[in-house]
Amino acid sequence: MKKHRILLIIVCIFMILCGLSGCAQGDKDANARLEAGTREMLDALLADDTDGAYAVVGAAVAREEFLPVYAEMREMLSGVSSYALRQLGTNKAGKEYAVSFLVTADAEDGERSYAVTAYEREGVTGLSAFLLQRNEDEVVPRGDLRNMKGAGALSWGMLALGGLSWLFVLAAAVDCGRNAKRNRGIMLFIILFGMATLGFTLAPSAGFSLVHGYYEPYSAFLLYPDGGEVLRLFLPLGAIGWFVLRGRFTHSDE
Repeated sequence: MKKHRILLIIVCIFMILCGLSGCAQGDKDANARLEAGTREMLDALLADDTDGAYAVVGAAVAREEFLPVYAEMREMLSGVSSYALRQLGTNKAGKEYAVSFLVTADAEDGERSYAVTAYEREGVTGLSAFLLQRNEDEVVPRGDLRNMKGAGALSWGMLALGGLSWLFVLAAAVDCGRNAKRNRGIMLFIILFGMATLGFTLAPSAGFSLVHGYYEPYSAFLLYPDGGEVLRLFLPLGAIGWFVLRGRFTHSDE
């Protein structure tokens, strides 16, 4: 009976983790639509297919307004032969939902990097907006580990909190390795991999994201050059679960 209870606890922890991950994937269909629309737009731009590109955003913008923007994007992508997409983040504000992508492109002058944000609005077919920007240099926000120059007290405080969270994970792993009487391997796995990072976009509009902790493994308050503000909170869920349920695993059945 005790073994069944332990198994149930482990299953519950995994369900909690999956449930939290589900928060980040709640707009999975929208993500897929926006990625497809982004690829369709980029392919049309590279092929100089004006009609195909306009069809992606035709329900949201007049053709005469789109054509100058189309010419600018064509110029920006001049010399590009192929590209790869990587999703960076999502944002929801009212009836509009946006996904940002990193575009890594092969071009005549070598590898280039672009930032793309694709938008869709409730009631509008296709994309409601499409923003393309070339990354001349990688944008590293203030408050990132690589750019703490001029960071404020909140940025330093969040960074310190992230460091304490990793010490907490280490303490839980050591405690589990030394004292667990059962399911040690499973619990070590949960401690070391059961973590998540919550992202709260404070400006220019409110948004929320959730990723696995190893993707963005520290707490931070990020300030972007364009005025964007993101609060990132690293949560060692597995380690928290270990200390909450520690007594269940440190006592033998005897």
